[in-house]
Amino acid sequence: MKVSKDPEAKAEILRRMREADFQDRTGIHQSDLVYCINKSYLYKTEPVEPSESDVLRWGRGVASQRYLTRKLHDVETVELDGIQVTPDAFFCPCCGEVFNGRESD
Repeated sequence: MKVSKDPEAKAEILRRMREADFQDRTGIHQSDLVYCINKSYLYKTEPVEPSESDVLRWGRGVASQRYLTRKLHDVETVELDGIQVTPDAFFCPCCGEVFNGRESD
């Protein structure tokens, strides 16, 4: 068996990853405030195409999250005081159980 590189397949996979995970957000997101505010502002006003290494790093993070939470999707975005938060999952530190949504009161 001969293994060879396929640049077209690689480009297609990276394109799909970019489409799935690098979409513009509206409003203020929690991650805009936790990380560098200047970088968040510049990203929104002068967006830059993510590099291949950025896409692959993000993909590894998403894959790890999916494995750890055993969920294929994040829970729905929550907005509080005009700030949006998209939790990966709701996690109970007492029992280690991962919830797919908010617990009912």
